[in-house]
Amino acid sequence: MKADTIVYEKKNNVVRLAVLNEGKMVEFDTFSENAAIEGNVYLGRITHKLETASGKTAFKVNIGDSAEAFLNAYEPDLKEVNMSEGQSVVVQIAQEKHAEKGAKVVRNIQIVGTTVVYRPFKMGVDVSSKLTDKDQIKTYRSAVWNNMQGQEGWAIRTSAVDFDIDTVLEEMVKLRSIYESIRIKARSAAA
Repeated sequence: MKADTIVYEKKNNVVRLAVLNEGKMVEFDTFSENAAIEGNVYLGRITHKLETASGKTAFKVNIGDSAEAFLNAYEPDLKEVNMSEGQSVVVQIAQEKHAEKGAKVVRNIQIVGTTVVYRPFKMGVDVSSKLTDKDQIKTYRSAVWNNMQGQEGWAIRTSAVDFDIDTVLEEMVKLRSIYESIRIKARSAAA
């Protein structure tokens, strides 16, 4: 994407960014400066370890929000790792903060697209339960499975059948690229 101008506007706690190329908008984003938004990915830092009421381990994570986020040590499909205070961790907002409670975050990141969801830590291909045409399911599942790389996972969304297979496969490449970009940025920031 080429860009020759970036327009930045801040009103109260809302920031709007527009990227222009030769006077035409090529990208636009708006976000709240003080709110961790569900689905966003952050490089956080563990501030302290907690014991939950059920006796499980959890962590408070600083993600730059006004309240520290909450991270369970155990997550299905992920190995439990021994984390310590001061350690950097890539997390995704699973639930936005509410009142005085910080956001709930997870390490099991998912990158959501229009037709598929990329799940780098969960191997396999799942299909939306709303899809009922067995031939369509077989066709799309087979195409996604045959284009998997290494140990990754995908969920085929209901909307996938509104697009041809090539569009789904192109989106797989795009979502993989987004995750790889997150991974590279996190490594360089943590170093």
